[in-house]
This record gives sequence, structure tokens and C-alpha cells, in this order.
Amino acid sequence: MSGENSPDEFAKAMNERRSDPKKAAIPTADDFAGRVLGLIMLVAGTLMFFLYTYTAIVDAQAQLPTVDYREKFTFMQVVLLVPGLVYTIFGEHASKVLGPTSRPTRLGWAFAVATIAVAFAYVVAVERYLNSLGYPV
Repeated sequence: MSGENSPDEFAKAMNERRSDPKKAAIPTADDFAGRVLGLIMLVAGTLMFFLYTYTAIVDAQAQLPTVDYREKFTFMQVVLLVPGLVYTIFGEHASKVLGPTSRPTRLGWAFAVATIAVAFAYVVAVERYLNSLGYPV
């Protein structure tokens, strides 16, 4: 197995990591890939922004009879864009600070709670703006 780790080495590394999460271990798929996944999240969040928020706002400003607004996609924009930006910029360092997805650090939990709070605030802001233009959402 050139370039790969045996199952025994993998299990040993995972046990060491569970006992001491700060210790460097063999990178695993659980380490939340890094820059590539961050870029995918950025693209998905940006696409959702243009399809569901930007078009709804432009249609509302043009005073079209109906506006296609979907709250869940507006919420997901922030949930994808913020971590996507962090993982794109910091790569593997973000995983080390925030922790693996199966066992986040306290900072990782704080980051998740802050991201969700910002997402809710963003949804409220977009809905208030659409309401101010006369569209009940």
C-alpha cells in the first residue's frame, strides 16, 4: 500500500486523536476536506443567492405581480457562504481550530451558533425589505 495507511495505523491514529484532539493525526475524510469543500460551499451559496434572493429583490423592485422567494434557501446561503469562506481561506488550519465535524471544539460550536444567528438575522432583513416593497412573505 504505497502512499496509504493500513487499517491498523488508521485505528491507532483515531484512538490517539480521541484521547488528545489537539494531537496531529493521520488526515481523515472526517477532517472536513478544506479548501475544495470550501470552494464548493461558496459556489453553492452564491448560486442560491442569485437564484432565490437577488432575483426576488429585483422582481420586487420592478413591482412584478408575484415574487418567488424561498426562506429556506435564503437561510442556507449564509450557512454555506460563511463556513465556505473560512475553509477556502484557511484550509486545513480551519479544521484544526474548529475541530473535526464529528467532535467540534468549543470554538467550533461558537462558530456554528454565530453562523446560524447571522443566517436568521439575514432572513429577517430580506423579509422586512420585501415587506417594505409590499410583498407579504
